[in-house]
Amino acid sequence: MTKPLLFTEQLRASSSSLHAVSNALVVAKLMVAFTDRRVYGLALGSFYHVYVAIEQLLYKSRETDALTPIVEMLPRVERHQQFAVDLEYFLGPGWKASTKPSQPVQQYIQRLSLVAEQNPYLLIAHTFAMHAALMAGGQLLKKMLTKHVKLEPGKGTSTFDYKAS
Repeated sequence: MTKPLLFTEQLRASSSSLHAVSNALVVAKLMVAFTDRRVYGLALGSFYHVYVAIEQLLYKSRETDALTPIVEMLPRVERHQQFAVDLEYFLGPGWKASTKPSQPVQQYIQRLSLVAEQNPYLLIAHTFAMHAALMAGGQLLKKMLTKHVKLEPGKGTSTFDYKAS
């Protein structure tokens, strides 16, 4: 009799091909984005829309018992305001007009909305993964961005700064 896979093993197996494609796209885009501040700002804008959607979906799901602790913690880790600070730095005060969500980002947000309706518990894992990426990988990106895009100290990297509270 075959031993059943752990949930984490099932998750890794079912999503590995998607992650491979996603990671390759992100790395390729970052290489291009680091050559031009505006390009980086536009790429950052895509992530802004995803983070706004996740945060809104979590707040909307606050009545779900398992999500209550996450939603209560959310004000300490929200990213949309930090994204907005960086977007204004890279794209100027009219940044919202130039960062409309692309079709793939809209589809991604629609999928997140569907998942939140069907099983809001899955938002916990997704939120954790997104924030863990920003906390860990974001520190490396912050250093690379500061060096390659030649940023002024403390400018354009608010997205990666989590304040202790």
